Amino acid sequence: MKFSLSILLTILSFQFSFAQEKSDSIAFKEAWQFNKKGMWTLTSWSLVNISSSIIASQTLDKTPNYFHQMNGMWNSVNLGLGTLGLISSYRTLKKNQWQNYPNGINKAIKSYKINFYIDFAYITSGALSWGLHQNTSNPDLAKGYGQSIITQGLFLLVFDYIMYKKLENNVMKFQLK
Repeated sequence: MKFSLSILLTILSFQFSFAQEKSDSIAFKEAWQFNKKGMWTLTSWSLVNISSSIIASQTLDKTPNYFHQMNGMWNSVNLGLGTLGLISSYRTLKKNQWQNYPNGINKAIKSYKINFYIDFAYITSGALSWGLHQNTSNPDLAKGYGQSIITQGLFLLVFDYIMYKKLENNVMKFQLK
């Protein structure tokens, strides 16, 4: 009887660990696939902003010109970050190693959370630039750059919050299983 119970418990624990590994793997894939979608969103946003900024900055002058100049510069950085994020997500998904799930996703969650708070600093600095533009040697530049920084900061605020909450919820779902 004890031997049979021992075998039964061993089989059940093996089945449970296999099922846990499978659910962990699914959670891992869901999180990284969502991260990949986020990086596509960031990269697409960047490309649209860079393209429109190249055209607009050549046809507009004064404040709107500076607005688009800053959008182009700002989104050059976003394009680089989005591209690196895409490469990382594709590599991680290709490896399909669920053991790396918590570490990699927890780093991403922490990064999005930190960026979320930094976004408030972007918005504030843009508002200061815009609000104090009359006190500068080039008011059109200060106003255009300020408006652009606010626009980009608001986009990133929403983006980082969505990414943070979705990945955090996925990890909580993972940890509760």
